[in-house]
Amino acid sequence: MRRWRALRTFRRHHDGSPEQLRAFRDARVRKVVAHAHAHVPFYRRLLDEAGVAPDDVRGAEDLARLPVVTKDQLRRTPWDERLAERAAGGDLRELRTSGTAGEPFFLARTPRELQILGMLVLRSMREQGLRRKDLLVQLLNLGSVSYT
Repeated sequence: MRRWRALRTFRRHHDGSPEQLRAFRDARVRKVVAHAHAHVPFYRRLLDEAGVAPDDVRGAEDLARLPVVTKDQLRRTPWDERLAERAAGGDLRELRTSGTAGEPFFLARTPRELQILGMLVLRSMREQGLRRKDLLVQLLNLGSVSYT
């Protein structure tokens, strides 16, 4: 049931007016930045070092104020500093990229995050005309992420 509610939320915001979409986007940007600063040690330190307070980011236009994060920085940062404090002890799935562009990159997702990512893929397929009873044949690897 939660899955379909989340999918309806995605569709509602997708079909909104430009003003509604901007308001939704900016509210989500504020929420993500505030959450990262409050709960993820890596991002808290990064923002503090850059002199950016969560209240400085009011929407998408302010994203340029955020420091750029490189994959190398993330690789050098211990797991527990990259995870939200509430997620660190929770049910996480370890994922890794294939490493075709260099060394593999490891990350973690909660089951809920994986469910939401799956719904986004379904929404994209629906936008392209796929319907519930259609047969889908996957000929290519649609993602270079392995789940362990």
